[in-house]
Amino acid sequence: MLPRSLRSLTLAGLLLAGGCALHDPALRTPETPLPPDYAWPPLEFTEGQLSPPSSGQAKSAWQPAAPAAKASTPAFAPAAFTPVVGSGDCFAQLSAGGVRFDALDATRGVVNPIKITSDLGGIRYVALGGLPLVVDCRFALTLMRLGPMLRELGVTALHYSGAYVYRMSSKGRLSLHANGLAIDIHEVTVHGEQLTVKKAFAKGLGDSCESNFPPLNRVACHLKRSGAFKEMLTPDYNADHHDHLHLAIAP
Repeated sequence: MLPRSLRSLTLAGLLLAGGCALHDPALRTPETPLPPDYAWPPLEFTEGQLSPPSSGQAKSAWQPAAPAAKASTPAFAPAAFTPVVGSGDCFAQLSAGGVRFDALDATRGVVNPIKITSDLGGIRYVALGGLPLVVDCRFALTLMRLGPMLRELGVTALHYSGAYVYRMSSKGRLSLHANGLAIDIHEVTVHGEQLTVKKAFAKGLGDSCESNFPPLNRVACHLKRSGAFKEMLTPDYNADHHDHLHLAIAP
């Protein structure tokens, strides 16, 4: 359970090199506490642990319903993710998409830091720990372009614990969070229901996007199939990600 003060944690065991790894204690932590059953920064577990004992994660007990007559497949073209050249081009594309944001002064590790003050592609991003949504402009543009696909899946909001956090991996490399190119999603509002990754994501179902799969599994599957992310990690990846989806694009 994450202490109310969110003081620095001693992480042990397997460490993810490019994703949710070591937290820099010198950085500002969320001003308001996260729900007590969330791990942020994500906890590490010793080798051999499949998940925390109290995770409540859906596993083999989940049984699929009869498949729908026709599985819905949101239309999305990975080719839409063309490289963005220069901050002006990225800012212009965000503005054209109706995104409101504030350009920030030099931010350690981030090329074009911005603070998002509106939705992204029709999807609300809700902070669980009081941190503003600070990201690199390229990452914001990626999330904006994914909005139509997420809306087709019934998604209206993504609840996150952290996006930009300057942290290092165990191998001494910067994580993609440190570049403003990653976000950790703990809850997803689908068809008006707020679902927690910790309880509503069924482990062990693979990468299928079948329409009769749990909503969070379908959301994760389509995000992965979009081709937008360098890192798309779920509770199936390891115990470190038992309560969130980790999304990150390449530098």
